[in-house]
Amino acid sequence: MGTTLMQLGRHEEADRQLTRTLEMAPDSVGAGTWRAWNWWLWKGDARRAAELVEPFADLGIESIRVLHTFYVFLDRRFEESLETLASMPEDFYSNQFYAIPTDLNRAYAFKGLGRQDEARAAAEEAATAIEAQVLANPGDPRMHAALGQAYAMLGREEEAIREAKRAVKLQPISADALEGPAKVLELAVTQTLLGNDREACEALDDVFASRSGLLSVPSLEADPRFDALRQASCYEALVETFR
Repeated sequence: MGTTLMQLGRHEEADRQLTRTLEMAPDSVGAGTWRAWNWWLWKGDARRAAELVEPFADLGIESIRVLHTFYVFLDRRFEESLETLASMPEDFYSNQFYAIPTDLNRAYAFKGLGRQDEARAAAEEAATAIEAQVLANPGDPRMHAALGQAYAMLGREEEAIREAKRAVKLQPISADALEGPAKVLELAVTQTLLGNDREACEALDDVFASRSGLLSVPSLEADPRFDALRQASCYEALVETFR
């Protein structure tokens, strides 16, 4: 019920429902992580989202530690994000929506700090790791979406767009209304990295229109990955449409 309310954009009700779930089952990792995500969508408050998911990250579940680190990044605590990523035992984590290479997350954190040479080096390492995954799993849209972002960070525009669009083609919203929008959101990130503002706004429009529970106006306005898009003429119109 909580996650359904979240996807309907009824975030206050979703928070009440997920809080009630946790009162009944305090160790429910699913309820805890979804409550954190709902908070991020509802308030655009990554710090509180990180606090909500932290007790579950402390259980030693690596995928939840990755999620906690992502919220720390979204809160613009880039140095802290790098410190946590350095302690991760694996190079690659995935969930049902995304492929999450540790080096790609490092590249984003370095970029946030303005350390462009280190961001590029991390993106190079990420691209190498993801290319191997794409060869092993050519039909996995998550891998193509991640590779598109790594290529975009390296300025390999044609290849970046090809990979990002390949991910969308493999898992379109028309075929998968839950996970398909995640690929379009990553296409928007890739286009933003490349400075293609209009194309990024068009992709974000598609994600909003999907009502997938992956994006909200508060989360978009707080997300550092879209900082470069905020001055674009299409951005304000997009936000006003879905506010």
